[in-house]
Amino acid sequence: MDGVRCKKILIVEDSRLSAQITAEILDKYAYCVEIVTTGEEAIERLKSRNDIDLILMDIELGGKIDGIETTYLIQQFSDIPIFISYC
Repeated sequence: MDGVRCKKILIVEDSRLSAQITAEILDKYAYCVEIVTTGEEAIERLKSRNDIDLILMDIELGGKIDGIETTYLIQQFSDIPIFISYC
């Protein structure tokens, strides 16, 4: 598998435990995972580097904006698929 780039997933979750459990599961299936805890961090990360293939986002986040607003803002400059969790 030389030269094959792993699919990169950005987890946006303010619960570090939930994010870590999800990341560990995805890592077992050879996905590359990054974790941020706020919508603001997600937007900043996506604007600085455009190498994310999928976003997994909680609807409730610790920053000033929630997952719905973060999704709306991301869609203004990117077409990355976003899955929102409200569990």
